[in-house]
Amino acid sequence: MELVVINGSHEDSCETAANRLRAHGYHYFSPKLFFVDDFGDLHFDPSRQDEANKWCQHHVDQEIAHHRDVVLQGVYLNEELMQKAESEGYHVVVLRCDDGLEQQGEKQIRALVAAHEQAHPSLFKRLFG
Repeated sequence: MELVVINGSHEDSCETAANRLRAHGYHYFSPKLFFVDDFGDLHFDPSRQDEANKWCQHHVDQEIAHHRDVVLQGVYLNEELMQKAESEGYHVVVLRCDDGLEQQGEKQIRALVAAHEQAHPSLFKRLFG
């Protein structure tokens, strides 16, 4: 099981990396999702950021309790989350989306996708080998 934490100064690159993992079965969470309505529109309210962080933490805790691979973006890894993930048998990976780190991040994403596919083959691969 993997807990991938993606942070960095290039938010678009971070979202792209998170979406690539999500496309391969990782469960994706970010405090930003708290502000997205049912139609997919973002309504950010800085006064509710603490509430958004708690919402995100709650959902990540649930995913960890159900032993699902998780990608978390836009939060800083805290000691409590690290301990919980490690006690549940998770491998914690931190990806940075900053200048000069794109190639390294790409290699890590490919390795994570390959490991996830090996543990959880896609429906296409299961049906058509």
